[in-house]
Amino acid sequence: MTFKGSKDIQRRAQFTALNFHRHSAKILSASHRWIRKWLLLACPFSEFPPLQILAPNSASESLEDRKNGPLGTNRVRGAISQPRGTRFFANGTSIFSNPVWSFCALHVVSPALRNLSASSNLLIQDAPHFLSPPMTSPLKITAYIPSFNGAAYLPDTISAILNQSHPPDELLIIDDGSTDNTAEIAAKYPVRVIRHQQNQGLAAARNTALANAVYPLLAAFDADAVADPQWLSSLLEHFRDPKVAGTGGRLLEHFCIAPPDLWRSLQLGQDLGETLIEISSPMPKRLGGFGTVFRTAVLREIGGYDLRFRTNYEDVDACARVLQAGYKVIFDPRAVMRHMRRDTFSSVLRTSWRWDFYNHYFSGGYNYIFLKLLFNFRFALVLLRQHAAARRYLLFPLDAALPFVHCYHDLRYYFSSQRLPSVTPHPDSAVYPLYFPRPFRGLLRCSRAASPADPSSPNNPNH
Repeated sequence: MTFKGSKDIQRRAQFTALNFHRHSAKILSASHRWIRKWLLLACPFSEFPPLQILAPNSASESLEDRKNGPLGTNRVRGAISQPRGTRFFANGTSIFSNPVWSFCALHVVSPALRNLSASSNLLIQDAPHFLSPPMTSPLKITAYIPSFNGAAYLPDTISAILNQSHPPDELLIIDDGSTDNTAEIAAKYPVRVIRHQQNQGLAAARNTALANAVYPLLAAFDADAVADPQWLSSLLEHFRDPKVAGTGGRLLEHFCIAPPDLWRSLQLGQDLGETLIEISSPMPKRLGGFGTVFRTAVLREIGGYDLRFRTNYEDVDACARVLQAGYKVIFDPRAVMRHMRRDTFSSVLRTSWRWDFYNHYFSGGYNYIFLKLLFNFRFALVLLRQHAAARRYLLFPLDAALPFVHCYHDLRYYFSSQRLPSVTPHPDSAVYPLYFPRPFRGLLRCSRAASPADPSSPNNPNH
């Protein structure tokens, strides 16, 4: 019989590969009795139950068997890292749970399978993955979601966490005094809900999770950020290095069509790019708090999150103190989250003011309030030019309204009882001169050159 066409050739190859796989499983099933007898003679006080070898797509293995393991028992998570290929179980338990079986499988059975695969030239791609050691991290994980009136986002966020390829060992929901049905929705899932009687802010919610964490790693998930299935497993790989204290990934905006959402994605983005970054002191980059994994002991060592930063900047401050303690953090672009937030004109402008507040404060922007108000209008002109060049004309109303909204919040803060003390910006700061109009920057540069930086100053980046 002759086969014509690529589909017939491909079907024939698949049929031959499946037959080879099934015959190899039968051969190993017949020969494992002799291996078991030899092991019983060598180690008479050890138990070696009969070995069950399951070939893929065999009639004896249903979809439920693949999920729960043979004989109705649960398979050990991560015992075999690939979904394809032959799998080895003894009485429903991975053979890697017995050290002698593990040695025999890795050094006797697996090389034989690789040789058979190489000689047949059919399953070379699968052969290295027939028997691979467990790839799961030995460290257990506490995950948490701080939520204030985030009930609308919780179902998708919780489901994404529970469906991770390496799910956390416990999940905490920190209900920070929500007035919606956050607690009722969270109670439908296998989570532990911890409720604040009144709203205390994001930093306090993170500290509550830190105080209740029982495992060595602490993973943070924003309520409106949905993680990809491989998010957690991608970040866990970096903790093999004891100097790595934390890891984080990308945050991509899911909604970018409406003008407020597009404006947020352009001006308030938290993505560090598509390249792996190893961050250490004194690098200026920081991990965003929307999704990170930190060592619990390191966060407790630095004293947790600063309660002064109620809704913003607490993540930047904690990451900076981790770096100052001599650790490093990793940005891994393979770990991706989707930001599910939807904004209005007023909410995105209000968020942008809170977003930039502490950056302006620590740069000396509020030392002279009239310069900060002038800066708002100058910055709006820059945005108008950029969006005009990119032909994003629908963003013009937001650009035009931005200086008025920011000036309103600046004045409210400046004349409130919660106003913070003025700070002295570092002489080498690149942000502080931007508050001054261009003709005056030369005079400012001369005066700063005449007064060198105090090496003991806390604003010194090299301190």
